[in-house]
Amino acid sequence: MDNKYIKFRFTDAKLFPKNSRTNDVVAKVTTSSKGKLLFKHSKRSKEKVTSFREPITVHQISNMLHTLVGERPVPSFRKTFYKADEGIFDIANKSYIHIKSPKQKKEVLGEEVMTFITEFTKLAKAPYNSNVNRTSIQWFKVKKFLGQEFEGFVIDVNHIVGYDVLCEPFENLFNLQSKYPITAMDTLITKLKAIKKTPISNFLTNDDKSRDALSNSLGEKVVSGIDTAYFLDGEILVPYEKWFTDRMVKNTTNILDGGFVELVGVFYEDELDDIGNYKLVSDISDEKY
Repeated sequence: MDNKYIKFRFTDAKLFPKNSRTNDVVAKVTTSSKGKLLFKHSKRSKEKVTSFREPITVHQISNMLHTLVGERPVPSFRKTFYKADEGIFDIANKSYIHIKSPKQKKEVLGEEVMTFITEFTKLAKAPYNSNVNRTSIQWFKVKKFLGQEFEGFVIDVNHIVGYDVLCEPFENLFNLQSKYPITAMDTLITKLKAIKKTPISNFLTNDDKSRDALSNSLGEKVVSGIDTAYFLDGEILVPYEKWFTDRMVKNTTNILDGGFVELVGVFYEDELDDIGNYKLVSDISDEKY
Protein backbone atom coordinates (compact mmCIF):
# COMPACT_ATOMS: atom_id res chain seq x y z
CA MET A 1 0.00 0.00 0.00
CA ASP A 2 1.06 3.60 -0.56
CA ASN A 3 -0.10 4.97 2.81
CA LYS A 4 2.81 6.17 4.92
CA TYR A 5 2.79 6.83 8.65
CA ILE A 6 5.10 8.48 11.15
CA LYS A 7 5.37 6.10 14.07
CA PHE A 8 5.71 7.46 17.61
CA ARG A 9 6.21 5.45 20.79
CA PHE A 10 5.17 6.80 24.20
CA THR A 11 6.03 5.48 27.67
CA ASP A 12 5.05 6.30 31.27
CA ALA A 13 2.28 8.70 30.31
CA LYS A 14 0.58 9.43 33.63
CA LEU A 15 -3.20 9.62 33.59
CA PHE A 16 -4.83 10.64 36.87
CA PRO A 17 -8.35 9.27 37.33
CA LYS A 18 -10.94 11.90 38.09
CA ASN A 19 -11.37 12.35 41.84
CA SER A 20 -12.79 14.84 44.31
CA ARG A 21 -9.71 14.77 46.57
CA THR A 22 -7.52 16.98 44.40
CA ASN A 23 -6.40 20.36 45.75
CA ASP A 24 -5.51 21.73 42.31
CA VAL A 25 -6.66 25.25 41.54
CA VAL A 26 -7.85 26.26 38.08
CA ALA A 27 -8.15 29.73 36.61
CA LYS A 28 -10.96 30.95 34.40
CA VAL A 29 -10.66 34.02 32.20
CA THR A 30 -13.72 36.24 31.92
CA THR A 31 -14.32 39.72 30.53
CA SER A 32 -15.77 42.59 32.54
CA SER A 33 -18.42 44.98 31.24
CA LYS A 34 -15.58 47.37 30.36
CA GLY A 35 -13.73 44.73 28.35
CA LYS A 36 -11.07 44.06 30.97
CA LEU A 37 -9.79 40.51 31.42
CA LEU A 38 -10.62 39.01 34.80
CA PHE A 39 -9.11 35.88 36.31
CA LYS A 40 -11.24 33.77 38.63
CA HIS A 41 -9.66 30.92 40.60
CA SER A 42 -11.53 27.91 41.94
CA LYS A 43 -10.82 24.37 43.09
CA ARG A 44 -10.68 21.79 40.32
CA SER A 45 -12.74 19.39 42.45
CA LYS A 46 -15.68 21.81 42.30
CA GLU A 47 -15.63 22.03 38.50
CA LYS A 48 -18.32 19.99 36.73
CA VAL A 49 -16.08 19.09 33.77
CA THR A 50 -12.42 18.23 34.43
CA SER A 51 -11.64 15.03 32.50
CA PHE A 52 -12.08 13.09 29.28
CA ARG A 53 -13.83 9.76 29.52
CA GLU A 54 -11.24 8.19 27.21
CA PRO A 55 -7.57 8.11 28.31
CA ILE A 56 -6.15 9.70 25.14
CA THR A 57 -8.22 11.62 22.60
CA VAL A 58 -7.60 13.70 19.50
CA HIS A 59 -6.90 16.70 21.73
CA GLN A 60 -3.91 15.16 23.51
CA ILE A 61 -2.50 13.86 20.22
CA SER A 62 -3.02 17.23 18.53
CA ASN A 63 -1.20 18.95 21.39
CA MET A 64 1.64 16.45 21.09
CA LEU A 65 1.98 17.21 17.37
CA HIS A 66 1.83 20.96 18.02
CA THR A 67 4.84 20.77 20.33
CA LEU A 68 6.84 18.84 17.72
CA VAL A 69 6.63 21.82 15.35
CA GLY A 70 7.25 24.40 18.06
CA GLU A 71 3.63 25.46 18.52
CA ARG A 72 1.85 25.89 21.84
CA PRO A 73 -0.56 23.14 22.94
CA VAL A 74 -4.18 24.19 23.43
CA PRO A 75 -5.77 23.61 26.88
CA SER A 76 -8.88 21.47 26.82
CA PHE A 77 -10.59 22.77 29.97
CA ARG A 78 -10.01 26.50 29.90
CA LYS A 79 -10.38 29.27 27.35
CA THR A 80 -7.38 30.75 25.54
CA PHE A 81 -6.90 33.54 23.04
CA TYR A 82 -5.37 31.15 20.47
CA LYS A 83 -6.70 28.08 18.68
CA ALA A 84 -5.25 24.83 17.40
CA ASP A 85 -3.68 24.68 13.95
CA GLU A 86 -6.47 23.18 11.83
CA GLY A 87 -4.05 21.21 9.65
CA ILE A 88 -2.34 19.63 12.64
CA PHE A 89 -5.66 18.86 14.33
CA ASP A 90 -6.85 17.20 11.12
CA ILE A 91 -3.90 14.80 10.89
CA ALA A 92 -4.32 14.06 14.62
CA ASN A 93 -7.88 12.99 13.87
CA LYS A 94 -6.66 10.74 11.05
CA SER A 95 -4.02 9.12 13.26
CA TYR A 96 -4.15 5.68 14.88
CA ILE A 97 -3.30 4.77 18.47
CA HIS A 98 -2.57 1.54 20.30
CA ILE A 99 -2.32 1.63 24.10
CA LYS A 100 -0.35 -1.43 25.19
CA SER A 101 -0.74 -1.07 28.96
CA PRO A 102 -2.53 -4.05 30.55
CA LYS A 103 -6.02 -3.79 32.02
CA GLN A 104 -7.77 -5.50 34.90
CA LYS A 105 -11.37 -6.14 35.93
CA LYS A 106 -12.70 -3.77 38.56
CA GLU A 107 -16.10 -3.24 40.11
CA VAL A 108 -17.32 0.35 39.79
CA LEU A 109 -20.74 1.27 41.23
CA GLY A 110 -21.76 -2.38 41.16
CA GLU A 111 -20.71 -2.85 37.54
CA GLU A 112 -17.69 -4.86 36.41
CA VAL A 113 -15.49 -2.83 34.06
CA MET A 114 -12.01 -3.11 32.56
CA THR A 115 -9.59 -0.43 33.74
CA PHE A 116 -5.86 0.18 33.57
CA ILE A 117 -3.80 -0.89 36.56
CA THR A 118 -3.15 1.95 39.00
CA GLU A 119 0.32 2.66 40.38
CA PHE A 120 1.54 4.99 43.11
CA THR A 121 3.33 8.14 42.04
CA LYS A 122 4.97 11.11 43.73
CA LEU A 123 3.52 14.52 43.03
CA ALA A 124 3.91 18.09 44.18
CA LYS A 125 1.40 19.53 46.63
CA ALA A 126 -0.21 22.92 46.28
CA PRO A 127 1.63 25.53 48.42
CA TYR A 128 -1.44 26.28 50.52
CA ASN A 129 -1.75 22.58 51.33
CA SER A 130 1.90 22.07 52.28
CA ASN A 131 1.84 23.31 55.86
CA VAL A 132 1.83 20.48 58.37
CA ASN A 133 1.13 21.07 62.03
CA ARG A 134 3.27 18.68 64.06
CA THR A 135 2.31 17.41 67.50
CA SER A 136 5.87 17.78 68.77
CA ILE A 137 8.69 20.27 68.23
CA GLN A 138 12.34 19.27 68.48
CA TRP A 139 15.30 21.27 69.78
CA PHE A 140 17.26 21.13 66.52
CA LYS A 141 14.45 22.95 64.74
CA VAL A 142 14.26 25.58 67.47
CA LYS A 143 18.03 26.06 67.14
CA LYS A 144 17.66 26.62 63.41
CA PHE A 145 14.80 29.06 63.98
CA LEU A 146 16.62 31.13 66.62
CA GLY A 147 19.99 31.11 64.86
CA GLN A 148 22.65 33.09 66.74
CA GLU A 149 20.17 33.83 69.52
CA PHE A 150 19.82 30.15 70.43
CA GLU A 151 22.65 29.92 73.00
CA GLY A 152 21.47 33.06 74.77
CA PHE A 153 17.93 31.71 74.86
CA VAL A 154 19.08 28.43 76.46
CA ILE A 155 21.16 30.31 79.07
CA ASP A 156 18.18 32.51 79.99
CA VAL A 157 15.81 29.54 80.32
CA ASN A 158 18.37 27.54 82.33
CA HIS A 159 18.69 30.47 84.72
CA ILE A 160 14.92 30.53 85.23
CA VAL A 161 14.33 26.78 85.72
CA GLY A 162 17.63 25.96 87.45
CA TYR A 163 18.71 23.05 85.25
CA ASP A 164 19.88 22.31 81.67
CA VAL A 165 16.72 22.34 79.57
CA LEU A 166 18.52 20.66 76.67
CA CYS A 167 18.37 17.42 78.66
CA GLU A 168 14.60 17.36 78.27
CA PRO A 169 12.25 17.68 75.26
CA PHE A 170 11.52 21.22 74.14
CA GLU A 171 7.82 20.39 74.62
CA ASN A 172 8.37 20.60 78.41
CA LEU A 173 8.70 24.38 78.06
CA PHE A 174 5.09 24.78 76.95
CA ASN A 175 3.28 27.24 79.26
CA LEU A 176 6.53 27.83 81.18
CA GLN A 177 5.26 31.22 82.34
CA SER A 178 2.72 29.62 84.71
CA LYS A 179 5.42 27.66 86.54
CA TYR A 180 8.16 30.22 87.26
CA PRO A 181 8.57 33.81 88.57
CA ILE A 182 6.69 36.32 86.48
CA THR A 183 9.49 38.91 86.49
CA ALA A 184 12.09 36.56 85.05
CA MET A 185 9.66 35.27 82.43
CA ASP A 186 8.57 38.79 81.46
CA THR A 187 12.20 39.68 80.77
CA LEU A 188 12.62 36.60 78.54
CA ILE A 189 9.35 37.22 76.69
CA THR A 190 10.27 40.85 76.04
CA LYS A 191 13.68 39.81 74.71
CA LEU A 192 12.14 37.25 72.35
CA LYS A 193 9.65 39.75 70.97
CA ALA A 194 12.44 42.31 70.49
CA ILE A 195 14.31 39.90 68.19
CA LYS A 196 11.06 39.04 66.40
CA LYS A 197 10.80 35.48 67.71
CA THR A 198 7.22 35.86 68.92
CA PRO A 199 6.20 32.25 68.08
CA ILE A 200 8.64 31.06 70.78
CA SER A 201 7.35 33.55 73.34
CA ASN A 202 3.75 32.54 72.60
CA PHE A 203 4.70 28.91 73.14
CA LEU A 204 6.11 29.76 76.55
CA THR A 205 2.93 31.63 77.53
CA ASN A 206 0.41 28.94 76.55
CA ASP A 207 -1.11 30.74 73.58
CA ASP A 208 -3.80 28.43 72.15
CA LYS A 209 -2.52 28.80 68.60
CA SER A 210 1.17 28.89 69.49
CA ARG A 211 1.88 25.29 68.47
CA ASP A 212 0.55 25.76 64.94
CA ALA A 213 2.24 29.15 64.55
CA LEU A 214 5.57 27.84 65.80
CA SER A 215 5.29 24.73 63.63
CA ASN A 216 4.76 26.90 60.54
CA SER A 217 7.57 29.25 61.55
CA LEU A 218 9.93 26.29 61.86
CA GLY A 219 9.29 25.36 58.24
CA GLU A 220 7.10 22.35 58.88
CA LYS A 221 6.13 21.86 55.24
CA VAL A 222 5.60 18.85 53.03
CA VAL A 223 5.86 19.88 49.40
CA SER A 224 5.24 16.47 47.88
CA GLY A 225 2.64 13.79 48.24
CA ILE A 226 1.55 10.42 46.90
CA ASP A 227 -1.37 9.59 44.64
CA THR A 228 -2.38 6.88 42.20
CA ALA A 229 -2.27 7.13 38.41
CA TYR A 230 -2.35 4.99 35.29
CA PHE A 231 1.02 4.70 33.54
CA LEU A 232 0.29 4.25 29.85
CA ASP A 233 2.60 2.87 27.15
CA GLY A 234 1.76 2.63 23.49
CA GLU A 235 2.26 3.79 19.93
CA ILE A 236 0.72 6.39 17.63
CA LEU A 237 0.68 6.31 13.83
CA VAL A 238 0.42 9.77 12.28
CA PRO A 239 -0.36 10.10 8.53
CA TYR A 240 2.78 11.24 6.72
CA GLU A 241 2.43 14.81 5.45
CA LYS A 242 5.49 16.50 3.98
CA TRP A 243 4.41 19.96 5.12
CA PHE A 244 4.21 18.68 8.67
CA THR A 245 7.58 16.91 8.68
CA ASP A 246 9.18 20.01 7.15
CA ARG A 247 7.93 22.04 10.12
CA MET A 248 9.17 19.58 12.78
CA VAL A 249 11.88 21.04 15.03
CA LYS A 250 12.38 18.01 17.31
CA ASN A 251 11.73 14.28 17.41
CA THR A 252 10.83 13.84 21.10
CA THR A 253 8.12 15.43 23.21
CA ASN A 254 5.57 14.63 25.93
CA ILE A 255 1.99 13.43 26.19
CA LEU A 256 -0.37 13.47 29.19
CA ASP A 257 1.57 14.03 32.43
CA GLY A 258 5.28 13.40 31.80
CA GLY A 259 4.81 10.72 29.16
CA PHE A 260 7.92 10.48 26.96
CA VAL A 261 7.23 10.40 23.22
CA GLU A 262 9.90 9.49 20.66
CA LEU A 263 9.82 9.28 16.88
CA VAL A 264 10.47 5.70 15.75
CA GLY A 265 10.47 6.23 11.99
CA VAL A 266 8.37 6.49 8.83
CA PHE A 267 6.72 3.29 7.57
CA TYR A 268 4.46 2.16 4.77
CA GLU A 269 1.25 0.54 5.97
CA ASP A 270 2.31 -2.93 4.79
CA GLU A 271 5.43 -2.66 6.96
CA LEU A 272 3.31 -2.45 10.10
CA ASP A 273 2.49 -5.98 11.25
CA ASP A 274 0.12 -5.10 14.09
CA ILE A 275 -1.95 -2.42 12.35
CA GLY A 276 -5.12 -4.27 13.40
CA ASN A 277 -4.45 -3.40 17.05
CA TYR A 278 -4.59 0.33 16.37
CA LYS A 279 -7.71 2.44 16.73
CA LEU A 280 -8.62 5.37 14.50
CA VAL A 281 -8.45 8.51 16.65
CA SER A 282 -11.55 10.05 15.05
CA ASP A 283 -13.52 7.05 16.37
CA ILE A 284 -12.45 7.80 19.94
CA SER A 285 -14.99 9.83 21.91
CA ASP A 286 -13.81 13.16 23.26
CA GLU A 287 -16.71 13.38 25.70
CA LYS A 288 -15.85 15.24 28.91
CA TYR A 289 -17.21 14.67 32.39
